[in-house]
Amino acid sequence: MGRAGDRRQGNSLVAVSDAAKPPSCQKKALPGERKLPISDLTVYFLGYAGGAIFLTDADGANNTIGFYVFDPKTGQKRFTDTTKLDSKFARVANDNGTLKLGYIRGLTGPCSVVTDGADCWSKIAQQSGYTGPAPDCVAGYKQAAESFAADACKAQGGDQKKCLAEQLARRADWDKAPSVIAFDVITAIAADNSATVTPTGTPAQCWPSD
Repeated sequence: MGRAGDRRQGNSLVAVSDAAKPPSCQKKALPGERKLPISDLTVYFLGYAGGAIFLTDADGANNTIGFYVFDPKTGQKRFTDTTKLDSKFARVANDNGTLKLGYIRGLTGPCSVVTDGADCWSKIAQQSGYTGPAPDCVAGYKQAAESFAADACKAQGGDQKKCLAEQLARRADWDKAPSVIAFDVITAIAADNSATVTPTGTPAQCWPSD
């Protein structure tokens, strides 16, 4: 699925054939133009695939970002979910009217698995629908802190060893931040827009929220 020109302000669509030249943008409505109900969203156009229009939030949070699926015939939203930031759809296919998507789902939990343990993981598993083993959040948090510190120190320059120690010390409380998990799913969106999100069974990732 390719990414087309990013437009925050546009909220309408016009269907054209593959051979037709795309019409120029103008204030006056074009023949066949249909507005999408996204006045409450700030989004970018992500692409068109499987007979559906894909939009994505302009900004992400906690290393995740939301996406939206619209029906170009009716202009109505069919589905919305959140993916891991900078990940790509592994699959977009229309199977006899059922839209099937493969992607890395990213969700922010209500608590920290690192500090709250198994009780927190149970809440996140129930919220997300993930049924696999709990990820190593301790390692995930450690990696996130070290990566953040390394990037900050690289930008600052100077004594890197001292900088890293200072940056990590500042993030000593990051273990208390709510846990974010990501895992592969296959989502099937039926013609009536009912959706089934099924984890594929691959191991989940875990990191702290911002």
